[in-house]
Amino acid sequence: MKQAVVVFVHGLFSSGQIWSTFRGLMVSDSDLADLELLDFEYPSPKFSLNPLRRIPDFDVLADSLRTYLETEAADYSDVILVSHSQGGLIVQRYLARTVMGGRGNDLRRIRRVVMFACPNSGSELFLAARRRIPFWSHPQERELRPIHESVSATQQVVINRIVHAQRTSSDQCGVPVHVYAGEQDNVVTPTSAKGVFPDTGVLPGDHSTIIQPDSTRHRSYLALKGILLGAVSAPIPQRGPAGLSFAERDKIPNPGPSDGSAESTKIYSSDLSPGVDESTVIAKWNPTSRTLDFILTPETALAWIRQLGEEKSSDD
Repeated sequence: MKQAVVVFVHGLFSSGQIWSTFRGLMVSDSDLADLELLDFEYPSPKFSLNPLRRIPDFDVLADSLRTYLETEAADYSDVILVSHSQGGLIVQRYLARTVMGGRGNDLRRIRRVVMFACPNSGSELFLAARRRIPFWSHPQERELRPIHESVSATQQVVINRIVHAQRTSSDQCGVPVHVYAGEQDNVVTPTSAKGVFPDTGVLPGDHSTIIQPDSTRHRSYLALKGILLGAVSAPIPQRGPAGLSFAERDKIPNPGPSDGSAESTKIYSSDLSPGVDESTVIAKWNPTSRTLDFILTPETALAWIRQLGEEKSSDD
């Protein structure tokens, strides 16, 4: 199986050609030589005059993306999804429909999602005119309107079951999502682009030029390159028998410092009670209570309670 592929997803009324500048720079960058580049293209015409054809809505496009990844990107162990504008909403719909359909484990090979200028809160540009165009009913444009119900519902699923997922299972899977807005973008404002996502940034350019870097030193290129290199170098998280993540032993903050800094501490199997499977434990730093919280399976919790009882009996 090949290792890593970047799948580009374009936006409304666009095509894979929108990524040509990025692709040209990436192909000539020796640091990214091991990455394959693919385009997921989908129909997004302004009008459809053919009565035998329809313009696909987001649900259809999300399912089409899933099929594309299962066929044309099937040979890759690591997949990074990079989207522009409406493409980010299609990627989110794909993620949400996957976990809601009980196929969360299928997302394990999605290492990162990067969204440039995605209208997470809709686009108000020419909204009144868009609503008044006679005989124009575009299923993709409708979902780009501010505070669209299905877009909001999709984001809620993505935030809860993807961004803040606690485990990989049939109904959730953790995937880092990186969101970028354009400094001068008046099609999708920075507020809309950042939405409710926690990992956001602002890059030079407007709605189009944000993904048209003029050199490998352009901030958009450096941002994407850093994410790609991090994605392919990071190990795929292992999973315990109960579907929970192994403790991230090198990344758990030390509750010792009182100045708010986070030092690294390690949890080794030797630190756990005898007979407790390390794979059933998640340790999570709680900055509010400044405690290290352990999330256990019921079996592990019972094992710890039994051992504490035995230790107490022996002390007595």
